[in-house]
Amino acid sequence: MDAIIGASKQMHTVISDECTGCELCLPPCPVDCISMQPAAVTPPEQARQVAHHARERYRFHQFRLERDKQEKAQRLAERSANTATQSAAAATPTSDKAALIQAAMARAAAQQPTAPKPAAPANTLDEAKRAIIQAAMERAAAQRAARDQTHPSDDKN
Repeated sequence: MDAIIGASKQMHTVISDECTGCELCLPPCPVDCISMQPAAVTPPEQARQVAHHARERYRFHQFRLERDKQEKAQRLAERSANTATQSAAAATPTSDKAALIQAAMARAAAQQPTAPKPAAPANTLDEAKRAIIQAAMERAAAQRAARDQTHPSDDKN
């Protein structure tokens, strides 16, 4: 029964000391690499001990299978209870949902710090551009005035 050790998609091994000769390992072997050998003749007392050990292993195997089945049934029952609870919560009337949403919104608003909203920025970019343009126009006028003073005859042509 439990003389085979290995994980899914991994190599398995047969523990020869635990083998009872049941041949359950032969059909699932994918490469037919198991060959059955006749057991050596053992004294009666040792044969009884081996048989007792095999029965104990079989009983534990049966116990483990039953335990796994009960654990699976318990997990399924818990899962179905959880889905029943969730479906009951989903079946609440829409007015209750609206009230829950309103309450959540109120809690969120209460948690946010109330900082004054910044005033809309004055068109500082436009004002800065105007100032630059004005300064450039004043420089150009000053340069024209300076040129007119040094070369008065250029303007008259």
